Amino acid sequence: MRYFEIATGGHSTLERHGHVHMVMVIRGSGEVLVGSEIQKLESFDLVEIPQNLASVQGDCGRNLRFLVSGTTDRDRPELPCEAELAQLKRDPKVAGFIRHDAPGTRGNQ
Repeated sequence: MRYFEIATGGHSTLERHGHVHMVMVIRGSGEVLVGSEIQKLESFDLVEIPQNLASVQGDCGRNLRFLVSGTTDRDRPELPCEAELAQLKRDPKVAGFIRHDAPGTRGNQ
């Protein structure tokens, strides 16, 4: 398990891993983008993140705190390429969610 805290209104990097992992919200609320689907997050939610692009954002008001489970031989994250970003941004809801201007841009972690 790894602990993450995202500042109010902050976000994690849009990235993918080669392993499936789980995100459990400890405190706060926000949203998670998994592939091209956006899901609301509340305290004690548990979300499976498959081998897909994903990013977590916190709502304004309080920091979003969560645990992430994964494998012990964790792989390095892979950032989306320009073509993947362009494809995701075709959906207006997803385009509004993505705060990354270019691959490799890091969020508040």
